[in-house]
Amino acid sequence: MLLEIQASNAKISPEEVLASLPESVREKVRGKNAAVYCIGEEGVSRPRVVGSGNAVLRWPRAVIRRLAEAAGSGVKLFERHNKDNSHEGRKPLGEIVGSFTRTVGDKLQAIAVALMPEDRPDLDVCSIEADVDAQGDIVGDVSKVTGLALSSSRVDSPAFAGAQRLATLQCFEPGSAPDENTNPGKPGEGEPSMPTFQEVKDFIRERNVFPNQLFSIDDLRNDRVFAPILAEGDTAKKKAETLTTEVEDLKKKSAEAIRANENAGAKGRFEKLIPEGATEKQKAFYLKRFDPSKLEKVDDESLKAYLDAEAKEYAEHAKLFGVDDAAQATPGVKTTDTGGEDPVDAALKETIGG
Repeated sequence: MLLEIQASNAKISPEEVLASLPESVREKVRGKNAAVYCIGEEGVSRPRVVGSGNAVLRWPRAVIRRLAEAAGSGVKLFERHNKDNSHEGRKPLGEIVGSFTRTVGDKLQAIAVALMPEDRPDLDVCSIEADVDAQGDIVGDVSKVTGLALSSSRVDSPAFAGAQRLATLQCFEPGSAPDENTNPGKPGEGEPSMPTFQEVKDFIRERNVFPNQLFSIDDLRNDRVFAPILAEGDTAKKKAETLTTEVEDLKKKSAEAIRANENAGAKGRFEKLIPEGATEKQKAFYLKRFDPSKLEKVDDESLKAYLDAEAKEYAEHAKLFGVDDAAQATPGVKTTDTGGEDPVDAALKETIGG
C-alpha cells in the first residue's frame, strides 16, 4: 500500500534533537541549518492512499519505531506530492540525514532531521511517501519510505491533526561563530545577550504565533503604522452609521410627505365617489366625518370601502330614529337650504324630526 501521510505538530528543543542523534549525524549537520519534522505518531491518521483515495489508519507504537528506522539517511525531500509518489520530474529540496523517536505525553513520535541547501520555513507540513503493510485499518509494517513531501499548512490539511515543522537547528562548528548567549568582552565578563530582532521575528513565525496573541487592539491603536489605518476605519464606520441614520430619517420624512400629499387630495377624491343619488344630508354626513389621517390607505379601493361603511353607518342612524331615508336617495343631488346651519346637525334634526 503506497500512501501519503502528514505528521503531527509538537515543538522540540535543539538540545533534545542533538542529544538524540549519533555523533556521525551530528558531524553531518555541524555548520549547517537542519530542519526537524515529526513524520508520524502513535494513533490515528487520515492519509491519502495512492490509487484508492483517503483512508483511516491506526499506527501502533512498534510501527512508529519502524517508521523512524525506514526514514533514514538519504530519503529525499520534495515540495508537495505528485500523483504516484515517483521521483520523476521532481527536484529534491534536500534529504534526511537522521531520525529518532521520542515520547510526547502517551504517544511515540518519529522525528526526522533533514538538510536543505535553501531554508524554507514556509514549508511547515511534512508528509511521508511510503510503502506500508496494513491489515484492515491497522498498520503492521513500513516496508520503505521513498520520500518526504513538504508543503505549507495554508495549502494542505494534515492527515495527523495540526502537522507543523518542529524546529530549525543552527549547528555551527566550535569556534566558527560566536556564542549566541554571550557578548564579547574581557575574560569572565561575558553576559547573556538579547536575541536579535530578526531572531525574535523568526521565532514567532516558525511557531505560527498570530498577532492577536501578542497584541491587543489598544496596542495596535498606539502603533505609528496601524494607528492611522484603524483611525480611518473608525471614522468610516461612524460616517456609515451617520449616513444610515440620515437615510432612515429621509425615508421617514419622504413617507410622511407622500402621505400628507395624498391626504390633501383625498377629500376631493372621496367626494367624487359619493353617488349622484345621495341626498344633501347623506353627503354632509359623509364629508363631515371624513378624516383621511385615520385611514391606513387613501387609494380608491380604500376610499370606496370607507364610503360603504359610512353608508351603512348612516342607515343605522336613520333606522335607529325610525326615519326611512330611502325616498331621498333618488338619483340627482337634492339641494336643501339649511339657513347656514351645520349640514350634519340639520340632517340629524330632520331625521329625528327636530
